[in-house]
Amino acid sequence: MGVCLLAEFAQGQVPVRKPWPTEPPLSREAKMAAQAGLARLGFYEGKIDGDMGRKSRASLRAWQLANGRPRDGYLTADQVAALSM
Repeated sequence: MGVCLLAEFAQGQVPVRKPWPTEPPLSREAKMAAQAGLARLGFYEGKIDGDMGRKSRASLRAWQLANGRPRDGYLTADQVAALSM
């Protein structure tokens, strides 16, 4: 992306300036709540440790797919709330 922006700048084009997303990071407790919710719903089998590693993200993607959400494996605060219900 940096190379593309530099090339556009060299051609006289002004690069698009969008603000960087500022979503606050989730706490370990929130990640643990999400893992517990995924386990309760049958999507996750593993340690409830708040580490969103490969297994946790795969479980999250499966849950996202089953619930009509974008299947990106990225945990957000609203997903934590939905999984904690």
